[in-house]
Amino acid sequence: MPNYNSIEGNVLFPTIDGYDMHKAGDMALYLAHCDFYPFKSVIDNNKMAIDLVTKAYRDMAQEAREKVQDWNVQRNI
Repeated sequence: MPNYNSIEGNVLFPTIDGYDMHKAGDMALYLAHCDFYPFKSVIDNNKMAIDLVTKAYRDMAQEAREKVQDWNVQRNI
């Protein structure tokens, strides 16, 4: 059975093809995963927001690093 609980990349949610509906455990697992399906967009949106904030902080850090280097050059350090 594939791993559906990864947040590192795209969040995958189950299709019925990955489960044996003749086994009680697979049926319960599929139904439990389906309960979380409405949260897929929340998870995806949070991931996008975190990626954007991370990029913004990295860009600000790079800009600050460049300004410090320029300032040090002007002071002949």
